[in-house]
Amino acid sequence: MTDFTEMADELILAITNGDYDRVEALLVSGVNIESQTAQGFTPIIVASTQGNVDIVKLLVKFGANIRARSVFFGTGCILCAAYGGHFCIVKYLLDLDADMLLSRPFEANELFQRAIDIGDDQMLRLFMEIGYDIMDGDNYPLVRATQRCRYDIIRWMTDIVDVNVETTDNNEWTSLHYSARDGKYDILEHLLAYHSCSVHVTCAMNVTPLMSAAFSGNNNIVTRFLDLMTDDDQDWIHAKDSSPESHTALSYAIVKGHLAIVKKILRRTGVSSPHIDYPKLFHYACVGKQPEVIRYLIESRGKQISLTEEIIQGIENNEIKAFVMDLIAKSDSSVIKTSSLVVNP
Repeated sequence: MTDFTEMADELILAITNGDYDRVEALLVSGVNIESQTAQGFTPIIVASTQGNVDIVKLLVKFGANIRARSVFFGTGCILCAAYGGHFCIVKYLLDLDADMLLSRPFEANELFQRAIDIGDDQMLRLFMEIGYDIMDGDNYPLVRATQRCRYDIIRWMTDIVDVNVETTDNNEWTSLHYSARDGKYDILEHLLAYHSCSVHVTCAMNVTPLMSAAFSGNNNIVTRFLDLMTDDDQDWIHAKDSSPESHTALSYAIVKGHLAIVKKILRRTGVSSPHIDYPKLFHYACVGKQPEVIRYLIESRGKQISLTEEIIQGIENNEIKAFVMDLIAKSDSSVIKTSSLVVNP
């Protein structure tokens, strides 16, 4: 009597070894084509994982269920083939039955996102060919491609598919916000130069792209944004977010200690701008424990800060307070005069 369990194990082994002739012989002999491994994988799932398209086609010829899934992991042929990078198998299976993917949105979404992550434009094109809505559900393809720094996929989406460049994710962030935050200048320039992405767009908490760049210390991107600004854009440069502190791009740069950006924004704004609350900025520098920023503010904007004994005594961190007092004590008379500091005798 034939041991069908042993034959099934032999079938899996033959598939794993890529032995087409042995697989065919076992199928002809009547081996159970839907037998499962200890992990619950059927022969066609194993073949899809291995990436052997000829064996996959052979199994289909003998009636293998291409919709079969592991009883333990829930994964099927397409998912396994895609994760192995076997595009030819994915395409073959979808040509046979595209609905087996479209009818499982979660799996389709997972495969689509993976295609973005690895830059597989062939897979993305195939998704569109079978009628998959790339903007459906929780898909934010342009944002995801930006986060993964997939410039090739971004160009495909913007130049060919014509995805809206100001589409937001579930955090209400656009690709421009992420590229500004993460310092991805090439992506940002592509969005600005070729697709007229607005630098005035805001996201959750009213955060602007300029704030994102200033917070992360991306000096070149801050420069690019400021170069796009006109004298009528001062309100945008100094826009406040919805945080309890009502931060601006400038205050974020101060808190994080990005001195070059602080200087850049202040030069762009002018000393006497009504948009700037200098005592508040000095407070942010002290809270952020940024001595170099504190030094710069006192030496360049001391008059506007109007340092008083009360302001200095209000500095909570003792080390920063001592630094400020020492800085003023060592400054020349012009700095002290400019600072308007009143020192009690």
